[in-house]
This record gives sequence, structure tokens and C-alpha cells, in this order.
Amino acid sequence: MPQLAPPGKFQADGPVGIPLSGGKLYTYAAGTSTPKATYTDAGLGTPNANPVILDARGEASVWLSGAYKLTLRDAADVLIWTVDDVRDLTTGGLFENPTFSGTTTFSAGSIAWPGNPTHSGNHSWTGQQNYNGNVVIGNASTDTLAIAPNAVTWQNNPTHSGNHTFSGTVTFSSGVTLTNTVGAIKSAVKTATTSRSSTTTLADDPHLLITINPGTWAFEVYAPVWSTTATTGGLSVKMAFGGATTNDNYTVFYGTGTIQPVTGFAVAAFSSAFNGSGAMIVATSINGAGWIKIAGSFTIASGGTLGLQWAQSTSNANAANVGIGAYLKATRIA
Repeated sequence: MPQLAPPGKFQADGPVGIPLSGGKLYTYAAGTSTPKATYTDAGLGTPNANPVILDARGEASVWLSGAYKLTLRDAADVLIWTVDDVRDLTTGGLFENPTFSGTTTFSAGSIAWPGNPTHSGNHSWTGQQNYNGNVVIGNASTDTLAIAPNAVTWQNNPTHSGNHTFSGTVTFSSGVTLTNTVGAIKSAVKTATTSRSSTTTLADDPHLLITINPGTWAFEVYAPVWSTTATTGGLSVKMAFGGATTNDNYTVFYGTGTIQPVTGFAVAAFSSAFNGSGAMIVATSINGAGWIKIAGSFTIASGGTLGLQWAQSTSNANAANVGIGAYLKATRIA
């Protein structure tokens, strides 16, 4: 903004208004008696002598850097005045209603904005911006926020609460985990074949276990199965969940080349088969390689572990096997 030009040089007068020729300006760090240099130019390249000796006009080029205590004496070293805490405009400067145009550069190690100032207009930030503490953007339903960089990185696993509405095309280029919302998928895959012989005691498959949250879930199991020796042993299966279920039903299929529901268990309720003590007998014997598929849905009010339990239907030394690559998948549908 327009203003009058400041004095070009430091200037001092004697007691009767005559320029203080030969006067001495002593400069110290503010609040101390420790000498502190002033400079002959704005670049602070050349320090003045201390004291600064005034010329015949009582003038000298005196550029400050920081805060000072100034003491003025005459040529005979008689004290005229002392003023403490004199500062340049870059130290503790107070600007009221300033307007900055063009390029403004702040190179301080930190900048504090006390008093919750209002920043209006458009702001363009280049380079890295770090915001510590809570940041609130917008306070009205009409506020909008546009984020248009080439990439956005969320570090330290931030929590995004509230409802989020995405319009247009949303692209996820890597793994996305939805933990407790409609569309969430939980899955498990067998990484090794499991063999069981001489037992009809149902037990969890060591790989086909998933933890799910409250909601309504659709699920499916697919597994290759076979016996060590064809036509011996057999297979019983049961879905297990560590808690109460409602609206539950599921179907078991078994095949060696054709698809067929398991006899007597085409559709079963969880209350009798899913959470009950009884198991579904897939086959009293497994004739070579085969497979099972289980599909259904259920509702839970409390989270827990969903898994496949299985054993032989008839105890036999020839093992029943559930093969590598079998999977259990559950999708939350409500």
C-alpha cells in the first residue's frame, strides 16, 4: 500500500538541534549489555563499527537484524538516551489489515496462527503441506471440497467416520478391505491338504475359518474331497458359528462328475444342522475324487467365527481328504 518514504539513514541531533557530528551509537542485544552488530547495507554483508560514529550531518547507515538496545552518546561519550527492544520489521512485526500481492515467501521454521484467523478467497498450495492436530474442512451442507492431485496417500491407517457418498467412477487399483458394511467380503483358502482317518468326531478345518461382524451374510464353501482308498471311509460336514443365528438355511451338494444335493439334506436350517450337534452325511463312502459345495445365508446380532467342520462318516483307517485350494467365502448382504 502507498506510504511515505522512511528516513534513508539514522540521524541524530544534539541538545540544541544541531546535527550530532561525531556522535556515538552503541548497539547491544535487547535487554543486555552484550554488543550486537548492525550493518551498512540491507544485505547485512558488512557490519558497522560498534559504536557507530555519526558523520558531520549526524547520520549513518544503520541496518538492524533482530532486536536491539540502542544507546546514543555525544562525541565526548556523554549519554543522551537509551532505548531498549528496538526491532527490525522481521522480528515480532505486527501487521494490521495488510494486503500482500505478487509472491510472498515465508521461510520460518514454523508459523503459528493464534486467534483462529479467517482465510478467505482462493488458496493455492504447492509442495508438501503438513497439518497436525484436528482439521475441520467445511461447516455447512453447501460446502464443497475438491481434491484433484495425481495421487492421494493415506498413511498410518486413518479412520474415516460418518457417511461417504462417491459419485462418478471410483477406481481401486489395489486391495480394498470392507470390514463391516454391505458388500464386505471375508474369505479363507486352504493352503494345504488335510487328511483325517479313524474318526467320526467333527473338527474345524484348520484353514476354512473366518471372523465376521453382525449383519446378514450369504456364504459358500467349495472343496475337493477324496478318500485314500476308493469306496472306503466317507464324509460328514457341518457349518459352525460361535453364536446365535436367525433366518438361516443352506444347501449341500456333492458330486463326482454330476451335481446333486445331498440326500435328506437338500435344504437345512442352521438351528438343527448348522448349530446343532448333528452333521450332514455327504457320502457313506467316497468313490475316488469328488467335491462338495455348500451355499446359504444367515443373520447374526453378534460377531463371531464361521467355519467348516468335517470328519469321516464311518470310522476307517483309509483317510478322507479335503484338498488344497478349497475356500470359504462370506458376503454381507444386509
